Amino acid sequence: MSKDKPDLELLQWIRNIAPEQVEVLSRQFDEKPDRITNAYKELLSAYSQETPDEIISVTEEIEDGSFNGLVSGLSIDFLSFCSHHFLPFFGSVDVLYHPGSKIIGIGKLSRLVDYRTKRFTIQEHIAKDLCEDLMLYANAKGAFAKVVAKHTCLCHRGPKKYQSKNVVTYSLGTCASGPMQFQVPSALDGK
Repeated sequence: MSKDKPDLELLQWIRNIAPEQVEVLSRQFDEKPDRITNAYKELLSAYSQETPDEIISVTEEIEDGSFNGLVSGLSIDFLSFCSHHFLPFFGSVDVLYHPGSKIIGIGKLSRLVDYRTKRFTIQEHIAKDLCEDLMLYANAKGAFAKVVAKHTCLCHRGPKKYQSKNVVTYSLGTCASGPMQFQVPSALDGK
């Protein structure tokens, strides 16, 4: 794909799928030539964002193992693109961690979700990568992620199951086995 004219490359691709629409789309491209490029730069902004180690800056150092609870970010909205079909999927993420020697700012959890979702990926990778990021960069003792999503590739093509949602969970460390795993359900309840 040409870096200079990605819209024209897209127009050529559409010509093969819906030739009758090329003239209409071509006029729209001419009116606002950067519209599509700018939209996808925003929707796929993780490729130009800071990395997880930069996002997860420490808010507070604590004595390792002294925090006997979980820190959570619940119902964090996201939009992503399926790397299989290049179609959007969207939903919410619940992510929590059992702090080791570091507590990170709660806003960082939302930024981390953005980093892991504003890209081409699959739901399973989002959950796994979030947990691994927290373990590696936040020095967490345990991590858990639940990703609930509606996939347009499932709703609008193939099976056409419009109401279906997919749920993926992933856990590591003390959230996978040990005393914190029993606190995960109540932390997810948010009450």
